[in-house]
Amino acid sequence: MARKELDLKKFDEEYVRLICTDGEVYEGLAGYNGEEFNELEFGRAEDGLKISYFLFYRGDIEDIKIVDEFANPYGKIEEEAVRDGFVIVEDILFDDDDVAAYRLLSCLRKYLDPDNEEKLKYEDDLLKALVRFRDFTKDEKARKLTEEILKMR
Repeated sequence: MARKELDLKKFDEEYVRLICTDGEVYEGLAGYNGEEFNELEFGRAEDGLKISYFLFYRGDIEDIKIVDEFANPYGKIEEEAVRDGFVIVEDILFDDDDVAAYRLLSCLRKYLDPDNEEKLKYEDDLLKALVRFRDFTKDEKARKLTEEILKMR
């Protein structure tokens, strides 16, 4: 489907798999941003979709589809969130999207594994945030995943 023909509004509040023009694949809950909003907020008059803290303008989207399940327990968004730092990770954890939290926790499990040589500079803050999240969340699955991670440390 040609990018100009994509009806991006139909992906609003849907879980999607988005492929960028550079071939990168992103998965998550999409939110539609209109052209006027993007121009006011970001200085670019082009509509797009936001997944987590990534904004994909129409011209960046090669293909997109609604998905019932994701290809992997976590993906590029979660990996980049962890690399971008504590503020982004904390925002995703305490957002209302339980699926995003599950995917992020799956990714964090890799980084907080004692056998993983790639350590996070913000690990102490992250562990404190995970304790707060465990105590805050009403979602039993998220609480269980968080407990498993905390027990690794």
